[in-house]
Amino acid sequence: MPPSSRYGEGSAAAAADGSGPDGYAVKGNADTMTYHDEDSPSYDEVKAEVWFVSSAHAEAAGFRPPRRNRR
Repeated sequence: MPPSSRYGEGSAAAAADGSGPDGYAVKGNADTMTYHDEDSPSYDEVKAEVWFVSSAHAEAAGFRPPRRNRR
């Protein structure tokens, strides 16, 4: 199991290429403090700075889901 990142249990720093460890499917953006799960429309475009095991882990670290209806 990878060591926790500075965001606590259930988080891991992204590799240089933005990839995450197996079992970590939620992408976090530290600049905006938002996370993107696999249901997020922009999931594929987002480059992770931190990875989380689940949305709950991301929220426990202070991250929030993105606004879905930006215009």
